[in-house]
Amino acid sequence: MKYIIREPFPGYVETVTREDGTVMYTDLTLDEYLTQGAESGLNLRVVEESEVDALLQAHYDSLVTEPVPETVEDWHDALNVLPPCRWQEYAGIEFFHVSERLTGNLVAWHARRGDQCWTFTDQASRPFAELADKVNNA
Repeated sequence: MKYIIREPFPGYVETVTREDGTVMYTDLTLDEYLTQGAESGLNLRVVEESEVDALLQAHYDSLVTEPVPETVEDWHDALNVLPPCRWQEYAGIEFFHVSERLTGNLVAWHARRGDQCWTFTDQASRPFAELADKVNNA
């Protein structure tokens, strides 16, 4: 199977090829599909699965943010919009993330220490020690 992506990489695969070399959900050969894409102004490229994995990881890494201040009201709004996940206190900081994923394993984290609140994007599985370091360095 070959993967067809756009360049610059938008964070998802455009389509894939079938075992017979035609493009999934079409009757087009790979060359026909690439030609039609170019005629439409798309910059398409064929890649292997390992390259897709690396591109996706780089894309997700680019979406991770540093903590930025938010109001206590915004913190409570986020806490009450959906059931919170991983809600607990660690190293004097109260953490939770919104249950809905932003993309992949990335979520909107919220942190509070006293009246100071922050929000940031990071992995849902990030260890609390690393999250606390991020907040303490903000």
